[in-house]
Amino acid sequence: MTSSASGTPPSDPAAAAACRILIVDDESLIRMDLRLVLEEAGYINIEEAANVEGALSLARQWRPDVAILDINLAGDTEGFTLAEALRKMLPTRIVFVTGYGTDETRRAAAAFAPVAFLNKPFDSVQVLAAVTRGCREAR
Repeated sequence: MTSSASGTPPSDPAAAAACRILIVDDESLIRMDLRLVLEEAGYINIEEAANVEGALSLARQWRPDVAILDINLAGDTEGFTLAEALRKMLPTRIVFVTGYGTDETRRAAAAFAPVAFLNKPFDSVQVLAAVTRGCREAR
């Protein structure tokens, strides 16, 4: 992830603290980096999962407002499978991230009406803008 400063904090710290964010990526360093960016901006309710099963288990119990989903989990497009399952279960807002931002992938992602579609490496400002918007929409 690239960073321009540490991004901009959300305008409503109380809303940021209340927003539940689920990070799903099979790369632990990406999850750690996203968590750091979000925590520095005042988001404190953050959970992580490395796969679809773990993410669904957390989502059932914890009911995230926003889910940041890697599209290519374990070399497959399981992020779309997860987005579909979340959409059926909860009104969670989706932010897709991918290192494979082809036009075809973007078209497939659009079917889920995501808050944002971010290509890796992404900028912390982009991440914060997407999460802030998702948290706002979840209220």
